Amino acid sequence: MPSQLRIYKIKPGQMENWLQFFREKVVPLHRKFGIPARMAWINPAESEFVWVRDFSDKEPVEDQERRYVSSEERLRVIGDQSKSFIDSMAVKTMQLVHEET
Repeated sequence: MPSQLRIYKIKPGQMENWLQFFREKVVPLHRKFGIPARMAWINPAESEFVWVRDFSDKEPVEDQERRYVSSEERLRVIGDQSKSFIDSMAVKTMQLVHEET
């Protein structure tokens, strides 16, 4: 199953607002589109928010992401609001090679 590691630099003073937005809007919408947000962390010293989202291995990640990003629901629920919290981001798509349970 492919995953994405997403690292966001959050704007000064916006971490709590971002976390609320993430929990209330981003997570449920991702779940609905079959792209669950598996884990998330913060690095307060660097104002970083790091999360992992998973994709189905039944179709290319690009197709799943395109369907989510261009959906009417995402545009209505999230739109451009993320930009008010995020200064910059880095995204890396990865394949799992080891998991300890």
